[in-house]
Amino acid sequence: MSISKTLKYSLLILSLTTWQTRADGHKISRVPCRELAVTVKITDTTEGQTNGEISLDYPDTKDTYTYFIFSGAEQDNQLKGTGKKISNLKRGTYNLYVQNQEGCTKHFKLKIN
Repeated sequence: MSISKTLKYSLLILSLTTWQTRADGHKISRVPCRELAVTVKITDTTEGQTNGEISLDYPDTKDTYTYFIFSGAEQDNQLKGTGKKISNLKRGTYNLYVQNQEGCTKHFKLKIN
């Protein structure tokens, strides 16, 4: 992994952290996050086509969720996706981060065959 790619991912992970902010705008400490109740369902590809899919289920419909998905191929990475389906995925291993509006995250390591 190149330094620039490593730096990009490090900055993204850092941006996924929730901090408490004082009235004057200074960040002072990490706010504890509750466990996100997100589940995923994987649909594998058909004969190696680019038609794999990840379905997300958010039981808490009051929250707004954003996802970040990474694979070994940079062109397949998706930053700040929304919705309940991630489509047109190739066969491979993916890291999926789901974030709620407070900045709390849940990580999934998924494999699409």
